Amino acid sequence: MSDELTRLLVVASKDEDPTVRAHCALALGRLDTPFDQVLPALRRRLYDDVETVRDAAREGLRAMVERRKGGGAARYGDSRDDRTTA
Repeated sequence: MSDELTRLLVVASKDEDPTVRAHCALALGRLDTPFDQVLPALRRRLYDDVETVRDAAREGLRAMVERRKGGGAARYGDSRDDRTTA
């Protein structure tokens, strides 16, 4: 199931709707999937024309790093954001 879900999210990350691309980027980063399966799609979204998609790709990458380090915030659906805003 995970491989199929990953494949579907990678395909959907190319959707014309930026909201779909953003949600896919977040989900790809939060899935428990090997990096090599999702990193290319997330890297493409870092250069998206829409800022919210780029932000989502950065957050997805951050979640991947946290997961690799063993952090709990990388789980899908965890809305914690440790960044501070000015």
